[in-house]
Amino acid sequence: MGHRALVAYRQPDGTFTLRYAHWGENLSAAIGPTSPLGGSAPHSGTDDVATDLGVERRNGYEPPITTRVDPRPLTVGVTAADVVDAVDVSYESLVVVSPAFETTTYLVCWLDPMGVGEELVLVDPDDDPETLRGWYVETKSRLSGAVADGTLTPESARATLRRALSVQGTLYSPDDASFLRDG
Repeated sequence: MGHRALVAYRQPDGTFTLRYAHWGENLSAAIGPTSPLGGSAPHSGTDDVATDLGVERRNGYEPPITTRVDPRPLTVGVTAADVVDAVDVSYESLVVVSPAFETTTYLVCWLDPMGVGEELVLVDPDDDPETLRGWYVETKSRLSGAVADGTLTPESARATLRRALSVQGTLYSPDDASFLRDG
């Protein structure tokens, strides 16, 4: 199963190159000087279809990406504010990579328990990001159930989730890129 991540490679000039990773789970541990794109992507079972069928590639068909991080940049030379602007609820994490290939993973947490809003926060977890991801999914599900049965209002559930996340790590709003400028 995929785990969508936005990967921001900090350049020596302080700008960033953004890339997409479909296989973002535990990506921070896989990125390094010898594997800047996180190594090989998991086998999908749908390798190069053209080769499998014995036909010639045509009309822009490209074989699947073979690394965990797509080598084709989404954009280059962007600012810290642009990085944060690029994050949306379709991503599960933002992985920031230094020029020395040190990584930091921020979880993208959608605060609306009913899935109708766009409010999100980035969380720099105090613990393992994957452990926090599991906790977040379970907690959000429980809050969604409480909203559905009328125990909580959507506003109360959002506030509860925000408070609970703040105990688990440092929160950054989508209009705060300050944490990306410190590097």
